[in-house]
Amino acid sequence: MPPMDPSTSQQAPLPDGSDVGGYDITWTLGFGTFGIVYRAEGHVLKDKDPVAIKEFFPRDVADRVATEQVTPKQDHAEEFAWALERFVSEAKTLRELAEP
Repeated sequence: MPPMDPSTSQQAPLPDGSDVGGYDITWTLGFGTFGIVYRAEGHVLKDKDPVAIKEFFPRDVADRVATEQVTPKQDHAEEFAWALERFVSEAKTLRELAEP
């Protein structure tokens, strides 16, 4: 896992307990070049198994503002957009693999 200073709010993962689309983050599983992966449990449908949620957060070109929103660092909008395209493409591929 790459080193990350959790006290640096612009680079910190979402805190445990954060609500992400009806799921509560229980802990951070890991960090990668394009994002952060969390373990989460649903609070709307409590009978569901825990899930992994990958947050788009290309830490070399992005910061977190207002403790939640990920935005491009100054002068990195183009790299941010490129990374977002790749992230969305990966998500679409994973969705296709999950379908019967």
